[in-house]
Amino acid sequence: MLHAALGESIRLGIVRELAAGQSLNVQMLATRLKQDPDLISKHLRVLREVRAIQRVRPADSDGRQQFHQLPPGTVRTLPDGTREVDWQVAVARF
Repeated sequence: MLHAALGESIRLGIVRELAAGQSLNVQMLATRLKQDPDLISKHLRVLREVRAIQRVRPADSDGRQQFHQLPPGTVRTLPDGTREVDWQVAVARF
């Protein structure tokens, strides 16, 4: 299921943005990916369902917006600066 979820370009773009290490909300992702927020929300749901990403509540958040990040321990930076996301069943490099 994870492989199928990552096979869609918008979802892969979401993962690429989250691999930078910052928690992002729907509007931030929509702006960065130049997509409609409703479309981003649907793709986020798919990524959550396969556990590729998770919801988080940043300490400075008022709780009204949902932020997303990659699960802890899945992202590492390689010596050449490439970011690698390892879900144990799939690896993505950006």
